[in-house]
Amino acid sequence: MLLLKSSLYTGSSYQFVLSDGTRHSADIVVGADGAWSSVRKALSDAEPSYVGITMVEINVSDIDSKYPELSTFVGPGTIFATDDNKVTSSVFFNSLTIN
Repeated sequence: MLLLKSSLYTGSSYQFVLSDGTRHSADIVVGADGAWSSVRKALSDAEPSYVGITMVEINVSDIDSKYPELSTFVGPGTIFATDDNKVTSSVFFNSLTIN
């Protein structure tokens, strides 16, 4: 469903209308749809701005057989490293994918 419109009412609750015409209300509305969020536009006049951070996401499929050394390096968890205003992170999802 797409959020069509939202408005603040009675303190801190939001009323919103979805694309199927259903109306809902909630104390909290989470918009997790990116920088140009349609949820944010429905709730606020705030606009995103570039602050000097760029992210590139890479998914490596079938990691154990294609790149066993990378699979071993990341292991069963997460790696997070910073240096010179740069960040590298890897997340092991399962035996097939590293993100």
